Amino acid sequence: MVDIEKIQKTFHKYYKHTGKLSIDPQSGLISCTGSVRSNWGYGDSGPTTLKVKFEKIRYDFNVGHGNLESLEGAPVWVGKNFSCSANKLRTLEGAPQHVGDSFDCSHNELTSLEHSPQKVGKSFRCYSNQLSSLRHCPQEVWDLFCMENRLTSLAGAPVKIRHELRCWGNPLESLEGMPAQLPLLWLSYSPTLPLLRCLNAKEIWQGIGWPVEVLNILRKYAGQGEAGAFACGAELASAGYKENARW
Repeated sequence: MVDIEKIQKTFHKYYKHTGKLSIDPQSGLISCTGSVRSNWGYGDSGPTTLKVKFEKIRYDFNVGHGNLESLEGAPVWVGKNFSCSANKLRTLEGAPQHVGDSFDCSHNELTSLEHSPQKVGKSFRCYSNQLSSLRHCPQEVWDLFCMENRLTSLAGAPVKIRHELRCWGNPLESLEGMPAQLPLLWLSYSPTLPLLRCLNAKEIWQGIGWPVEVLNILRKYAGQGEAGAFACGAELASAGYKENARW
């Protein structure tokens, strides 16, 4: 048996919630029919651990903007959105394995996506970390936001991105790993980056430093994939962008 009164007291010290709260009398795991949010607020010191352990949250679970160094005790299942953004996390160990809508681990100190949830219904947001690889990403998402990391390629990216990929602000050397079909791509320009894989995207939006001529040529063939690569490459090379005219 666990001390339910102590768990309740600790929970209410660090969290607020909507819906009905329940605590398993054997395990002490907390479930909620609504949402749970930390109450340490923006810029507060906050704890380095979650202090209590969760099981299932019907709607949102938000423990962002704190000092968390561990996700041990995070819920296994979250029906809507999960956010642990803007903490001091170096690992996602303990993260939920099912998130119905969006998963946000941005603005941490992550060097790996190991232990990421493998089921994310909408957006996967891992931007502003120290990632050198997208390995361990879920294999299908609505959006992938991986900007401002240390990625040199897109290897490990989801096989299927149903809406949007944002990957600007990375030292990309290759677009290897980009899905074969993609509705919308946001990308920073580099004069040495092979760009013909951009043609897998139906729409291409510029990040930083794009020459207008390059963008216009790519948009002319956008969505054609490998079928448009030869003609697009020829135009890029003719315009003086030979390094970009590669797959």
